[in-house]
Order: sequence, then structure tokens, then C-alpha cells
Amino acid sequence: MSEEVTSELLSEYYEKKFPIENFMSYLGSLDFQNREFGFVVNERFTRNISFENTKKLREFMVSNSVQHAYVGSVYEKPPSRDNRIHSIKWKYREFIFDIDINEYDLVRSCDCGKYDYCKICWPLVQDAVVFIEETMKEDFGFKEMKWFFSGRRGVHGWVVDEESKFLNNEQRVSILNYLTFIHDETRSQSIDEIPNEAKPLRNRIFSLLVKPYIEHSFLVDLDNPILQCQSCKSKFRAYELIEEVTGRKTEGLRFSTLDKRIQNGNIKCKYCSGELENITKLEIEDFGLTELKARKIITQVKETTSFDHNQYNIIMPNEWKVRRKMSNDIILNRYPRIDRVVSTDIKRVSRMPYSIHGNTGKIVIEIKDIDRFYPDSTPNIWEALM
Repeated sequence: MSEEVTSELLSEYYEKKFPIENFMSYLGSLDFQNREFGFVVNERFTRNISFENTKKLREFMVSNSVQHAYVGSVYEKPPSRDNRIHSIKWKYREFIFDIDINEYDLVRSCDCGKYDYCKICWPLVQDAVVFIEETMKEDFGFKEMKWFFSGRRGVHGWVVDEESKFLNNEQRVSILNYLTFIHDETRSQSIDEIPNEAKPLRNRIFSLLVKPYIEHSFLVDLDNPILQCQSCKSKFRAYELIEEVTGRKTEGLRFSTLDKRIQNGNIKCKYCSGELENITKLEIEDFGLTELKARKIITQVKETTSFDHNQYNIIMPNEWKVRRKMSNDIILNRYPRIDRVVSTDIKRVSRMPYSIHGNTGKIVIEIKDIDRFYPDSTPNIWEALM
């Protein structure tokens, strides 16, 4: 963002444009004076703050030009410098999910990283929202969720049902455990097998995630295979390398034909003249598939407009190795990557709806239709004050 989010702009927004009534519609007025808030002011984070009423809250945000605003739990006493949250009794907190696109950095097939996103990787967040909301409603009986743009690279989902506020830490952990299949810190291995007893969850994975997985993550290099040098391990796109060496445009070859083209053309690594290996072919073999079967699966899934778990069972080979590898890869590449701490820590503060993200200037708006939402369309502080 080339424009600076100045203190003057922040104060003006919170004085004139901050829809505090909309914000309060999610919290409710009960126990407001015992609600904890946290803020970043002058690049410093502070919490254990509470207010008698919403007027005092707005006055604080205006006078301090708040850069980032957060809302936390309700306690038996108003949090303050003398009554810190760790010394007073917790009463309740909203049950919130946090999905950030950077959690998918290891499996994004585009060139985005960290705070970046694009039309290729953003659907990972959209798929997660649909999956989590359906799971909360169908498997746990909650009635309603509200989703908010985080202001930079993700979304926050609030379970609106009143009883969800009173879930204790153990109950929240149990729900997250039900939803978790990847356990190591890098989220790249240690994948649990989808349990047969969790049939609704298993069917939901196959119904909601298989089609985007096949279309965007499964053997993405099949139509332009990757060649790797067996000596220096450099990688090349097969057709680009062939055209560079021979001057002939090439595409759509079967692997057997491609192998012959490389051998007959004496095509080697352009850095060390080492032998080249088709690692896309090895990837297919790792699935227990042939090239023909892999292409057939992709075609069938793409041509199926209404995909569900029954279609998955029809299309996928009935072989244990193939299905185990496929389910692992679906979870690794397309399954929701939830920030567990945000959901399970009952004393966590979360970004305040309709506040300004101090780094981007974007407003933490409610997302009405996740399928059509894209962060670039989010209103910002400059537009709000025009």
C-alpha cells in the first residue's frame, strides 16, 4: 500500500465512520463493561482494558488513533491494569476460527508467499470457510456463523449461537481435534487417516474438497512435466527445454513419446549435461497410478458438475494404496488449516469487526458471500472517508 495510514485518518474513521452498532450486534450489550479489549497504539500492543459503555470505547479509539483493535473475553470484573485477566475469573468468549492464506505456503501451487494472495490460492480460504461452516452446523448443531475479512490475508469465523460462548477450553480443543488431521508444526507430514467412524466428516472431505483438489493440486505438472537432472538436481519444464534445445514447439506428449524425444534429441541438463528424469512420471507412480488412469480421473472429475462422496467412490480406483495416498494428498493440499490457538485459547483477543487494519488500511468487513469475496474488493479507510 503506497498510501500511509496516518493517525489523523484513523481518528477520523473511528469518530465518523466506525459502525459501532454493527459491531455491538455481534457482542450484545450484556456484560459489556466486563469485556476485555486490546489495542495497538503507536506500534505498542496493550490489553487488560475495559470500558463502561460504547461511548467510552469510541472516545478511546479516536483519541488514541488506534492502529489495530482487538476484542477478548468477558470476565467477572472489568479488566484493568489492577485487575488483569489472569487474576480474575473468566466467564465466556465467542468461539472463533482463524484462517490465514500463509498457513498454506508449503502447498500453494502459485508463486505467492507470506502476505501475498492471488486468484489461484485464495480459493483455499474459500473452501475452508465452506467446510468449517458446514461441519459446525451439521456435526455440532450450531445454527449460524459470521465471517469477517481479517484486513490482510485471511478470514475469521464467529460462531454466533449463544451457547458457543460458554464452551470451555477442553470442549474447544475437542472440536479442533475432530477437525485436525495434520499435527506437525510445518503441517507437511504426520497425517491422520480419515476415520471411518467420522462418516459425516469423511463424506464432506470427499464432497467438498476432492474436486478443487483434482482441478488445482493433483498432478498439476501433468500437461507440462518436470524434468530433473540426476546430477545437479536442477529442474526444467519439459516442453520449454525441448523447444529451447531443438527450436521445435512441443506439447501434449504421452510420457513414452516424451522419453523418446528426449533420448533421440540427446537433450541433457543445460547446466551440467547430466541425464534428465521425468519426476512427474515418478509422482504418478507414487500414487499407484498409470499415466492413462491419472488422466482419466482428472477428466472424469472435471466433467462432473455435481461432485459428492458417491462420485468419488465411483471414479477412484478401488485400491488401498491409491486411496490412502489420495486422501493424504487431499488433506495436505486442500484441507482447512486452522489456527488452533485462536479457537482454543479462551483468553485470546481477536481482531475487532469493522476496525481498520493499521498496515493495509482495509476494513474488517463482514463477508456476505464467501464464493464471490476477494480481498482486493474490500473497502479501505481512504474510500470510507471520501
